[in-house]
Amino acid sequence: MDRGLHVESKTSGELPRWASAQLFEGLLPDQISLISEISTTTSLAAGEHVFRLGDRARAIYIVEEGAVTLTLPVTLRGEERQVAIESEHPGDLLGWSALVPPYRRTLGALAAAPCVLARFAREDLEPIFGEHPQIHLAICTRLCELIGRRLTLMEAVMLRDLEKWGSRID
Repeated sequence: MDRGLHVESKTSGELPRWASAQLFEGLLPDQISLISEISTTTSLAAGEHVFRLGDRARAIYIVEEGAVTLTLPVTLRGEERQVAIESEHPGDLLGWSALVPPYRRTLGALAAAPCVLARFAREDLEPIFGEHPQIHLAICTRLCELIGRRLTLMEAVMLRDLEKWGSRID
């Protein structure tokens, strides 16, 4: 389990809150039920880390309640600060790097407010993907869309910062 997270309960009953997340778009109720069997719910207080840049990535998360800020550590004048890159809210995916080698976190994630997260361990998802390739394809398609949006965001941030930096040189 990633640092700072404690399992509180197993998801059960009707379709869970996370079922409407974009990551699971297009899955049928019986497919959601399969994934529900391996999900757990975790809670964090504001200011707690879900994970840090470089951590081993063992699970993905869907925000159910609250907000999580994706961060990048930057050292300015000898002091490390967590720079906010993006905020994630209910229905949003955290930690896609748990599904993509080399399975290392590419950003940090910090609870911006008290939050509840649905957690899906890679070791539990992989057998489902092997037995149900249609689930694997649907999730990988959504994952590619997310990574593409994140890349576009990072490019925009980098260009903005380069423009600011370049204007100071002139």
